[in-house]
Amino acid sequence: MANPSVGRNIRRVGAAALALIALAAVSGFFVFRIQTPVSLESAVERFHAGNDGTTAGRHDVNSTGKRLGNENLRRHDSRVSEAGAGGGSRPTAALGGAGATATATQTTSLLFDVIPAEGVYTYVGTGEESVWPYSRDFPSRVTHRIITHKDWNTWEEHHIFSEERASWTRLSTSGTGRISHHQRNYVKIGPIAESRTIAFTPPIQAVHFPPRVREVWEGEFTGRTEADESYRGTYTCRMVVDELWNVGGTRTRVLGYELDVVFEGDVSGTVSVNYWFSPHYGLTVREEYSADAKVGPFDYHGEWFVELRSFTPRS
Repeated sequence: MANPSVGRNIRRVGAAALALIALAAVSGFFVFRIQTPVSLESAVERFHAGNDGTTAGRHDVNSTGKRLGNENLRRHDSRVSEAGAGGGSRPTAALGGAGATATATQTTSLLFDVIPAEGVYTYVGTGEESVWPYSRDFPSRVTHRIITHKDWNTWEEHHIFSEERASWTRLSTSGTGRISHHQRNYVKIGPIAESRTIAFTPPIQAVHFPPRVREVWEGEFTGRTEADESYRGTYTCRMVVDELWNVGGTRTRVLGYELDVVFEGDVSGTVSVNYWFSPHYGLTVREEYSADAKVGPFDYHGEWFVELRSFTPRS
């Protein structure tokens, strides 16, 4: 006959194990959801800490200088006029709550090669991310993007969503378009902080000049992270709109694009970005970002939607 006390002990051990598992799951949930908002003043301090000399105002790049491009670029379907107006435009809600958008006309002037002014820009929007089985929303609708010039035609966009979540994107521009060199993502969960820089060799052609609505181009790249993870990828980019928007009370021409990226190798996943930028100010005025990635045994998903409040930075 089985000893009743042994059975009771087994049941007690089993119950204790289940309680520990439940406690770990609950504590993991709360640790993962910890996120700390970053104030504008703090973002400005970080801008100065990483900048040895602020450059006031946006500036034009000499398009006769170094030409930037993608060796593996393949362009097609460019049968639309250079002005890019008319067909292909879609209704878009005006930013800043002032008036509706309008289709850009051929008489609207367009500078192809502008670097945005240095400083801290404020964006409003939402964001969330998940590592199964946990998910969290970004802690504040108000976030900040730090623009720092790195070279005569290159700058970095450091977007701070919280103390625990940020991204850095290195961009260049010229008369031929805008290219993306790499993106670094930082995620902190409790005591664990993870940072990965995904470089694109050759760079991704994010914008092609002159702009043509419905133009589509493709490219390929390879890369390796700081952790010696190798990957390869492909991307497709298409121009979708050429419109006049109201951004924080300023009327400006806005070009819109859709970019889809697929990664394979030690880093695998997909990224989809819809972005609209003002060529006059060189700034992204709206961005919709979604990423799915396999990180070791974990599946990661992140997404955000942000809109620019004003073209005037704090510096």
